[in-house]
Amino acid sequence: MNSHKKGEQFEKEFTQLFKSNNVELRQTKKEPGDGGIDQFGGYRGYTILGQCKNYPEPGSIGPQYVRDLEGVLSRYHKNTTIGLLVAPSKASFSKNTINRANSSEYIIILTDITNAYSDLVRFVGSQPPVVFQQTRSSIHCIFHFYFIIIITLLLCVLFQTKFIDASAGTRKIFEKVIEIF
Repeated sequence: MNSHKKGEQFEKEFTQLFKSNNVELRQTKKEPGDGGIDQFGGYRGYTILGQCKNYPEPGSIGPQYVRDLEGVLSRYHKNTTIGLLVAPSKASFSKNTINRANSSEYIIILTDITNAYSDLVRFVGSQPPVVFQQTRSSIHCIFHFYFIIIITLLLCVLFQTKFIDASAGTRKIFEKVIEIF
C-alpha cells in the first residue's frame, strides 16, 4: 500500500474511533486552502478540526503542521474550537512541535490515534461549560431577524385592513412600507 493510501486509511481509523464513541466527525473534501484539515465535527459545544499525519518516525512531525493548523483555527472562534493534530504515536511530534502547540493562542491537542478521544474528553472535562457568547455579529443577526418579522407583520396588517389597495400591486405596497419608515 502506498503512503497516500496509508494516510487515507489512518484518517478513516481516526474518524471511526470518534464515531464509535458517538462523536460525529465528517471527512472533509481535499481542496486547496483547507489547511490540511481532514475531519470536521463537534463535541459538547466545541468545534473540532482534525488533522491526521501518518508519520510514524519519532520527531517526524515538525512545527510547520501546527502553524498550518493555527492558520485554519484563526477562521473560527478561538475559545470554542479545538484543533486535533493526530499521529500514529505521540513520539512522532518533534520537541519544537510540542513547544509551538503549547505556546499557541489556539486550543491544539497533539495526540495519537490510540488516545485521541480520551485526550479530547480530558481537555473538555477540564474546561468550564461552553456558553453561547453574544458577539456584535450575533446581536446584529438578531436585530435583522426581528426587523424582518416586523416588516412581515406590518404587511399582513396592511393587507387585512385594506390600508393599501390589494390590486395596487407589490410595488405600491413596498412604497407605502418605505414611507412609513
